[in-house]
Amino acid sequence: MKNKTNHFFSKTFKSQKGIALMTALFMVLLITFIVNEVNYETTVEYTVNSQAINRVKAYYAAKSGIEFARLRIRFYQQMKNSKMATDMGEQARLLDMIYQFPFMWPPSAIGDMSSVDIEAMNKIVKASAMDASYSMTIQTEDRININDLNSPVGYDETQPNNPNSQRMRIRKKLEDLFKSRIEQDDEWAKENRDFRYSEIINNIQDFLDPDTQSLNGGDESSYYDKLKNLDREADIKFPPNRWFRSVNELLIVPGVSDEVFKILEPVITVFGPYAVNPNNAEPSVIKTLHTSFTDEVVNKIIERRNNTKEGGPFNDADDFFKYANSVGARVSDEDQTKIPIDVKSSPCHFRINSIGSYGKVTVEINAITYEVKCQQSQIASAMTQTQNQNNDNGNNDSKNNSNDSNDKTNSTNSSNSTNQALPKTPPRIVYWSER
Repeated sequence: MKNKTNHFFSKTFKSQKGIALMTALFMVLLITFIVNEVNYETTVEYTVNSQAINRVKAYYAAKSGIEFARLRIRFYQQMKNSKMATDMGEQARLLDMIYQFPFMWPPSAIGDMSSVDIEAMNKIVKASAMDASYSMTIQTEDRININDLNSPVGYDETQPNNPNSQRMRIRKKLEDLFKSRIEQDDEWAKENRDFRYSEIINNIQDFLDPDTQSLNGGDESSYYDKLKNLDREADIKFPPNRWFRSVNELLIVPGVSDEVFKILEPVITVFGPYAVNPNNAEPSVIKTLHTSFTDEVVNKIIERRNNTKEGGPFNDADDFFKYANSVGARVSDEDQTKIPIDVKSSPCHFRINSIGSYGKVTVEINAITYEVKCQQSQIASAMTQTQNQNNDNGNNDSKNNSNDSNDKTNSTNSSNSTNQALPKTPPRIVYWSER
């Protein structure tokens, strides 16, 4: 009996030891799981917070690039309008390097910098409170201003198709842009055989003009029925009959598909000047001036303006067209009078691109600056040029009078660019985008 009792308690004790072991293992696993979970949550929270801090630093680095670019533009405008620029004569074009030269922070050693210069540069970088980096470029906004499709410059209701009006000049630029794409891209032309660019240009103009009659026929609003159905309760007028506030608004216009927008977006603006300065305009903008301006012709124009041994910057519109025709373009005398070229005026509007970086985070900011007084001067010059050309056409002496008109216009533009009031503050930003 005693042996049976001992055997029973011994068996019970052994079974309890197994339960204790399982309980201990379970607790170890539970604690391990909790520790790993807390560690994971802590790591994720730290990563998210550090990325947020890095993004803030990258953002303000990019913003610093924008502010520094505005100071460079202001300094350029002051120098360009100073007496020193007048005394420099043709060498005044060297002042364009004030805004054209790209800049990055922190700077890196370039060329054959001496060890002394590198050491001095490194001391400046170490003394800076900014531990982020940024790169910044400035370009002129010499693009096709689509808002000029409703420009009053040279427009007369009795002669709405006057080729000397700014409306018709911009229209011709857009037509040449599409024609050039069709002529130079056979594959695209085959895929878009029924492409009617004139209707798209009409729709863009309908977006701007104050009337309700479409240039394609019928009521303008009938082309926007799909947009009206998106929000029936919203009191929105389509088309709004106002200026475009951003390039992206083109996507609202009927007929402007994503593919069409990709063609227009690199060469258009809503803030651009009246005339194009081939001495500082982007290659894509120069290409839109005429259908005969192929990539090869544009590349030779860029090489000429950047190389003093080949002639350097163009002296006037005649010099520009003469050289363009010599390298393969086919711009007739009549077409030359319809293309607004101004090599004398200083750029009024600039596009700034600034990219800030910190750690693995990058922030890009694009901004466009606008100078009101400079734009007023260009509009005054444009109206003078248009008036002179209209008078020339009326006198039936187009060739001689056109040359006289261009000379007068160039001298007017030159005096206007020289007599502009010096800006006291950095140029105003009218467009800002971040990504």
